[in-house]
Amino acid sequence: MKKLTLAILACTVLACTNTPPETSLSDAALDVAPAARPHVDLLTDDTLLRLHRAPQAVLGVPRASSDTRTASQRADAACTSPAGAWLCPSRRRAPVALASAGTQPINPPAWSVPDWYVDPANVITCAQDSNSGTSATCVGGCSGAVCPSGTGPVLTFAEVIQHRLGTFTPKLAQLTTFHELSPQPAHTDVIDFEPYIAEGGQAALVGTLAVKTANFQAGAVTAKNQATGTRLAVAGFPGGTATGDYVLNTDQNSYAIVDVGGATPVFSQPLAAAGLTTIGLPTFVEDNGWANNQHYTIYARPSTNLKVWHPKGGDQSAGGVPSVSWLQWISIAEASGTPGFSGFSVASGADDFIMSGVQVVPELEVNSTEVSAGGSDFVSTILVNGALSLRGCLSENELFVLSGEALVSGGSLMQGTPTPVSVQSSLLFWGDGYVAGGGNGLVVSPGGVVRISNFDTSNAIWGAGIVEVDLMGSVLLRTGTWVTTALTSGGLGFIDSAAGFTPQVCSAFIANGSTQVNVTPPGSQHWPANAPISFGLESAGGTPGALFFSANQAADAFHVKSTSSTDTSEYNYCTGPGQVFVTPPNLDLYGSLTSITGLAVFGNTP
Repeated sequence: MKKLTLAILACTVLACTNTPPETSLSDAALDVAPAARPHVDLLTDDTLLRLHRAPQAVLGVPRASSDTRTASQRADAACTSPAGAWLCPSRRRAPVALASAGTQPINPPAWSVPDWYVDPANVITCAQDSNSGTSATCVGGCSGAVCPSGTGPVLTFAEVIQHRLGTFTPKLAQLTTFHELSPQPAHTDVIDFEPYIAEGGQAALVGTLAVKTANFQAGAVTAKNQATGTRLAVAGFPGGTATGDYVLNTDQNSYAIVDVGGATPVFSQPLAAAGLTTIGLPTFVEDNGWANNQHYTIYARPSTNLKVWHPKGGDQSAGGVPSVSWLQWISIAEASGTPGFSGFSVASGADDFIMSGVQVVPELEVNSTEVSAGGSDFVSTILVNGALSLRGCLSENELFVLSGEALVSGGSLMQGTPTPVSVQSSLLFWGDGYVAGGGNGLVVSPGGVVRISNFDTSNAIWGAGIVEVDLMGSVLLRTGTWVTTALTSGGLGFIDSAAGFTPQVCSAFIANGSTQVNVTPPGSQHWPANAPISFGLESAGGTPGALFFSANQAADAFHVKSTSSTDTSEYNYCTGPGQVFVTPPNLDLYGSLTSITGLAVFGNTP
C-alpha cells in the first residue's frame, strides 16, 4: 500500500511559502499551541489482542501530535481548495509562493487539517460555508453573523468534503475529526465519506451532545440483576425522559442509554466515560456503581444524515499506532421517516471501525472485512454502548444484519419485536447482551457464529427473550459456564426445536463371562438415559457370546452380560446422540448440543 507521510504534508503546507503570513489581531488570537491528540488506549480483552494485528506493547504507545502549525496556519490550509483556489472570501489569504506558476501540491493542504467543525443548525449564529471550518466558535472581531476573520464553523459537510478536501476519498495520515456541533435538517447534506487512512491515520465523526435536562439529583436505583432478569432503573427522572436519551451519571462519570422512558427509566449497561471518548482502540469498563440519590444530566445526540462511512487502507504508523475509524455521539437519521425502512451499512476496509454511543435509526448492516495480516486476524468492527442499546440491536425496531466480523462490547440490547436480531456471520460479545422479550430476540442465521467472551468480566446473555440457532449457525462460549452465562428466561433452542442432540461417546469395555459389566463414560464425557447404544467386537477372548442388556439403562451407565460364561472379549461401543432440552445445565454437562441435522450447535470453544 502506498503510504502518505506527515513529512510530505508539512512540506506541502509550510515549506513552500517563502514569505511569512500576515498576522492580524484575529490570527493572533488563534495562534496557540495545538492541543495534544488523544492517546490510543488498549483493549484489555486478550481475545481482541490476539485478533488484532499489532502487539500489545506497540498499541499501548501514546500518539504524539506532529502538527506544529498555528491555528491560523491550519485555517489557511482549510481554506485552500485542492486546485489552489481560496474558499474563504472573508478571511485574508496569507501570501503563498509555489515552485512555478500553475504548480499544485501533491497533497492538498486541506487533507492535513486535523479538526473540522460543522454547525448545520447554526446554533452559534455565525456559521457559514465561507468560514474556515477549523474552529467551533467564530473568533476575531465577530459580531453575530458578521465575522470578518472568516474563522469559524461551516454549515455543511459537503463544503468540507466536496470543496475543501475536493473528494470523498482523501488520504488522511493523521487523526481527522469532523465535529458536528448541531443536528442536520432532515434530507439535506447527506454524508458520503470514504477516506484512505494511512500511517496511523484515523477518521472520526463526533457529535456534540445537547443538554435536555441539566445536572439534577434522582432517586432510588433498581440495580441490574441478571439472575432475576432485573434491568437497571432509576427513579426521580423528568417525566419527559425518552427512549434513546443519552444519560451521564455525573457522580460516577459514566454513560448509559434510556431504553424505556418515563419518570423511572430503564437503562442500558453504564460504561465509564473515558473508554467511550478516547479515539483509538478503547478500553471499556462497565460501571455497576449507580446508587440512590446520585446526579445526572440528560442529553440528546444530534441527528446526522450519514449514508456512507467507509474508510479504507489501515496502515499503522512507524510507532505502531493503528488506523481507526470512529463514530461517536450521533443519531443516524432514517430518510423515510419510519425507523428501519432505510439502511445504514457499516463497511470497513482494513482498519478498526468503532461506533461509540451511536443511535442507528435505519436498519444497520455490518459488512466489514475480516483481514488476515501476518497470520493474525483482527476485528474490523467494534460496536460500543449506545450503538447497541436500541431495539433491533443497533437499530430501532428493525432487523440487525451482520455479515462481517464484529465485536459487541459494553452491554447490548437485542429486541425481538417486530423482527429479531439476525447474525449471519461472526459476532463476538465482549460484554453483556440483553435479549428483550416479545419474540426471538437473537436468531443466529445460516452460517452465523456468535461467540461469548468471558474475559475480565462476568459476561452474560440475559433477559426475557429467546436465543435460537438456525441451520448451520452456532453460539459458542469462550470460557466459564453456561449456567452463569446463558440467563435468558425466554430460553435457548434451535429454530425448529427446544431440544438438541448430545455428542456421541465411544469407548470400549471387556466382558466378564456371564457376570454383569457396568459401563460408564470415560473422562468427563456424558450420555443421557435415552442415548442409543451400539456394540462391535474388537478382539476375541475366551468364547465370544451374544451381549444383552442386564438392567435398565441410565444416564452415564448401561449394564451388559454375555451368553458365554467364558467370554472375556473386548467390545467397542458408542452411545448417542441422545435428545435433551437445550438448557444451560445440559450444555455444561454435555459440552455441546446440536440440531437434529447436526449442522447447528450450541457449544464451547477454546
